[in-house]
Amino acid sequence: AGWTVGPDGFLTKDGQRLTVTILHYDGTDLRHLNVYLQDLKAVGIDARIEVISRASFTKRVDDHDFDMIWSAW
Repeated sequence: AGWTVGPDGFLTKDGQRLTVTILHYDGTDLRHLNVYLQDLKAVGIDARIEVISRASFTKRVDDHDFDMIWSAW
């Protein structure tokens, strides 16, 4: 609640843009995530992919240091 579309087309609240970072590890195909980023942008959400090493990915997930992740089971 309270998010409005700013002049740049992105959702803002209290002067802050709604931004989501998707954490992903290096060496995998990101095509599916790029399609998702386009869909998020279309509804006003600024999303980015942060690609890191597998070891760093595991550590950050264990520490709950992420907005969103993509992980296959």
